[in-house]
Amino acid sequence: MVRILNELKMQRALLGNVPADHFVLMDRLIARVSSAMPEIADMQVAEFNHVLSEFEKLLATLDGISHTATMH
Repeated sequence: MVRILNELKMQRALLGNVPADHFVLMDRLIARVSSAMPEIADMQVAEFNHVLSEFEKLLATLDGISHTATMH
C-alpha cells in the first residue's frame, strides 16, 4: 500500500501543468488512502486483491493522463 500511495503522489507530481484546483480529488484520495492503510492492511486476501486491482486501473488511467498532459 505504501508503494501505491507513493505512486499516487508521483502521478500527481507528473501532472504539474494542470491547474491546482483540479487536484482536489487527487489530494483527497491520497489523504484517504493514507488514513485507511491500517484498515486496508487488515482486509481479507480476496478483498485486498480487489483493492489492488482497482488501484492498478486507476494508476494506469493517471499514467495515460500524465502522458497526455505533458504532450500539450
